[in-house]
Amino acid sequence: MLARGAHAHEVETAMRNVLRGFGLPAAEAVITQATVSVSDISPDDAETTTAIQAVRDWQPDFSQLTATAALVEAIRDGRTDLDTAEAELDRILTGKHQYPRWLRFAAPALLSFAVTIMFHGSLGDAATTLAIGLAIQPALEWIQRSELPHFFQVVFGVSATALIVVLLVKAGLPIGGSLVLTGSLLRFLPGAELVSGMHDLIAGAYMSGVVRLAEVILLGTAIAGSASLILTLGENLDVQLRITAAGAVDWPAVVIVAAGAVAVAFNACRFGVPARTLFSVVVLGALAVVIAQGFTPLFDDLSRNARTLLAAVLIGALGTYLAHRRRAPAAIWTVPAILPLLPAPATLLPLLAETEAARQALQGQALETAFVIGVGVASGSIIVATYQRSRERWLEPVVDAVSDGMSRYVVQPAQRQVRRWRRTSEPHGEHETGRGSSRRRRGRAG
Repeated sequence: MLARGAHAHEVETAMRNVLRGFGLPAAEAVITQATVSVSDISPDDAETTTAIQAVRDWQPDFSQLTATAALVEAIRDGRTDLDTAEAELDRILTGKHQYPRWLRFAAPALLSFAVTIMFHGSLGDAATTLAIGLAIQPALEWIQRSELPHFFQVVFGVSATALIVVLLVKAGLPIGGSLVLTGSLLRFLPGAELVSGMHDLIAGAYMSGVVRLAEVILLGTAIAGSASLILTLGENLDVQLRITAAGAVDWPAVVIVAAGAVAVAFNACRFGVPARTLFSVVVLGALAVVIAQGFTPLFDDLSRNARTLLAAVLIGALGTYLAHRRRAPAAIWTVPAILPLLPAPATLLPLLAETEAARQALQGQALETAFVIGVGVASGSIIVATYQRSRERWLEPVVDAVSDGMSRYVVQPAQRQVRRWRRTSEPHGEHETGRGSSRRRRGRAG
């Protein structure tokens, strides 16, 4: 679960449920970003058994994550034994992927296409972004299969993307180079790491949260540094490009929302979101676009950061609510749906500023926006999760008690009174014959 994208505190809860389900209620589980530790002390002879599992590769796959969470539920409820659980886990890890190979290959490029439209780019800009994404995807997949650290994978992807954009602009292609660059680079932004890190930090999993946020900073630096290096090379070729999220086409609001929803859909496919939950993820992303872009009078007068915060809280709250109903990890909804919010900091690349003063201003704006997104999603998620736990622990027993009391002291006495009234109100002494008397006798017996 940890390797496939679950938050650390979710994995810790899952491990404790597994331990209880297999008869070890006193065992403890400690989760960090890279390790899972489980320890049990025997009550008979105080013998300690400890197991540590290292997590060396973080590759989100929400289909496997969902299936594993369902397995945890079955273990907790006593519906499976250890041997069956191990066989099911093997089946999950070796099972067929949720989506066909061609869709997984094209999803990042299609995501960039939709995002470029959302940035008010032209169809030509979007088509160019799509072509760039498809062109570099084979090399990116080859690098991902290697043992090269993720940092250098991002450096290569960003450098190759920026270089292609520079060459296309130099060749005189009629495109908005800066917008194409922004749309193409969005796929590399560490949105999943940002959500997971801030969520774990606020939830109290400090070790995992700090490590995740450090990874966000590291990857942001990798993106900014490699893009800045290539764009400096472009300046020597008389190609001036900057990060921007403001295109020249005035698309109507419905097109912008639809483009954001399509981008979220392909982002969800990239993460392997189960097909049965894909629609709810897309709807959640579309709602985030409506709020973040200020398309309703209720949000139009708010600042950009305020709208981003509200959209992030909505994603966290609704995502966690849906996760509770489906008995699945919240990351399945929250991680893909934040994609429309990431362009808000056209500033995750502050090193591209022309002056030192502008660079410092962009760095501050980048940190502020990233903090708003992370805190918003985490806060909405934790508030709803806390409410659900409180409801299960306190409210539902109270409701059950009240319902039982109403049934015992109100409903049942009323039913007895009605039966007495019916018996006393039936006519006596009247000669009952034939089918009518039989019907009345059956009625009284009933």
